[in-house]
Amino acid sequence: QHASVSGTNIGTAQSVSFSSGVSTSSTVLTAYRAESITVNVTDGTHNSNSGNGLSLTVNPAGLDHFTWANIGTQTAGTGFTVLVTAKDVYDNTQPLTSSESVTFTTTATNAPAGNPPTYSGSNLTGGGVSTTVDISSGSFTTSNIILYNSSQTPTLTITDSGKTGTSNAITVNPA
Repeated sequence: QHASVSGTNIGTAQSVSFSSGVSTSSTVLTAYRAESITVNVTDGTHNSNSGNGLSLTVNPAGLDHFTWANIGTQTAGTGFTVLVTAKDVYDNTQPLTSSESVTFTTTATNAPAGNPPTYSGSNLTGGGVSTTVDISSGSFTTSNIILYNSSQTPTLTITDSGKTGTSNAITVNPA
């Protein structure tokens, strides 16, 4: 998505009418990237590039989904961790709280010997594992995850208040 003024991409001329120095149009600036920006305007003769621009801070739009860093091939019975990031609808990183309640689930099943997949030592099968994580920076590294069944390529899913994110399919090699 590109930032726009009344539907016209920024950088493209946009007419705005003024009366006594005040805009009389209903021009709307829409920004999508979470960042601090300065909006500069010009009428062809005068411009605001000399430090008189409008300073704006664009914040994330609220939690929409989670992304997982790519999870490479794992060895059955060996623990691993992975970075998970909270995102808004425009894919900006969305800081949450330092005590966010989330649930981890997986498509993995028990190994033939009966070992269930685990998150921080708790069984991931069934309803998954509910826990508290610190997502105040927008990202966090999971606790130890262990998969045991090498006959499948499972995924992991995180859920927070109905918002989810699913990892890539994980190849699990025999131990």
